[in-house]
Amino acid sequence: LSILPVRLCRFFHPRCPIWLHFHEYSSPEEVKRGGVYARYCWAQVSKVLNDVSLYTHTNAWRLNQFQKDFDCHTPCVEKGRFIPNTPPQSWIDRAAIKREEVKREEKPVRLVYHGAVHPGSTYIVQLYHILRSDPGKYTLDIYSRDDIVEGHNEDVHWHDSIPFDDLADVLPTYDLGLILYKGHIPNYVHNVPNKFWEYRAAGLSVMVPNGMNFTLVPPSHRTNTVMFDFQIGTPHGFEELIETTLRSNCHHSSVRPMEFHLSNIFEALGFDTDSDG
Repeated sequence: LSILPVRLCRFFHPRCPIWLHFHEYSSPEEVKRGGVYARYCWAQVSKVLNDVSLYTHTNAWRLNQFQKDFDCHTPCVEKGRFIPNTPPQSWIDRAAIKREEVKREEKPVRLVYHGAVHPGSTYIVQLYHILRSDPGKYTLDIYSRDDIVEGHNEDVHWHDSIPFDDLADVLPTYDLGLILYKGHIPNYVHNVPNKFWEYRAAGLSVMVPNGMNFTLVPPSHRTNTVMFDFQIGTPHGFEELIETTLRSNCHHSSVRPMEFHLSNIFEALGFDTDSDG
């Protein structure tokens, strides 16, 4: 939806380098259902796509599918990159310090989820059912600005959302981070969300739904990431997976920060990354 000011900038400053970053992916079917204004904005994207210096998506699948949707030819394809939304180095350093301070405890296993959570688009209700089957085995803290989803037991605690910088002090106090998207649209299937990188930078193991495109997870992080079928999975299966990944998570692989991924982006835009400032 921010494409309109981009077009305005292009009108007044025709030679200004433009970098478009698409944090989400919207399929052609979703665009058609998105209303008149959304369709108008997407039409503007196609008009500027060949003129921008660079456009990026958060992973390779989204980038490739976007290029197919817009029927990109060679000059357009060459301007595309993918760049994961990892935390910056300062966040990673802060989380590592906090992780060293945390005292490990065997029980209960401390689970965490942060972000949007709705019964229709996440497996929160199914997760409630698993946690109720074994009271005291886990604690789950949810940080969200959304309304509380009813049906949980005393092991689940809801909190207001917290600023991104403060997550570096909060997430390292847990054992395992959850990703609960149902994958009802391509955006949530072909997705390695921000929270995945934040969990990993905080030293946590991660559980993802089995509908997520696991091939997009870098091999260096798959050993500490497990897939679970929230639809038909049993509490026993849930417990086994968590125990397995916690045993293997002696020390997480380093997460390359956003600054690392930005280096080739700046180069593509024509900036001198070796000069001071």
